[in-house]
Amino acid sequence: RKYLMLLGILVASVAYQAGLKPPGGAWQSSGNGYEAGDPVMRNNRRPRYLAFFYSNSISFMSSIVVIIILLWQWLQKKAKGEWEEQSLRVMNWTIRLDLIALLVAYAAGSNRGWKTSVYVAMLIIAVLGYFAIHMTLARIVCQLKKSKERPAV
Repeated sequence: RKYLMLLGILVASVAYQAGLKPPGGAWQSSGNGYEAGDPVMRNNRRPRYLAFFYSNSISFMSSIVVIIILLWQWLQKKAKGEWEEQSLRVMNWTIRLDLIALLVAYAAGSNRGWKTSVYVAMLIIAVLGYFAIHMTLARIVCQLKKSKERPAV
C-alpha cells in the first residue's frame, strides 16, 4: 500500500506538471489568432495535443483515485476482509491504467515526426511485452513452488 501511495503521488505530480507546462510550450503573447498562455501544440498539432491532453488527464485522475482510496482505508482502519482485497485489486488496475496513460501522454508530447512516433510506439510495445513475459514467468514459478509444497496424496 505504501508503494501504491508513493507511485500515485509521483504520477500525479508528473501529470500535473505536464499539464501546467505542456509539450511545445505556450504562446508568449496574444496575436495572429493565438492567446497568450495557450499551448502551442494545440494549434500546430491538434490530434497529437488531444492524445496528450486526454491521456495526461486520465493519468492524473486515476492517480488521485488511488490516493483517495488509500487514504480512506487508512482513516477507517476497519477495512478488513474481502472489501480490502477487492479495493487493492481495483487500485492495482487503476495504477496500471495510470502508467499506460502516462506512457501515451509522453509519446504524444515528446516527438514531432511520424518516424519518431513509430519508435516510441515500438518502445511502449516492447516495455509492455517485457512486463507480460515477466508476469507470466513469475506466475509459472509461483505455481511450481505451490505444487512442490503440497504433499502428494
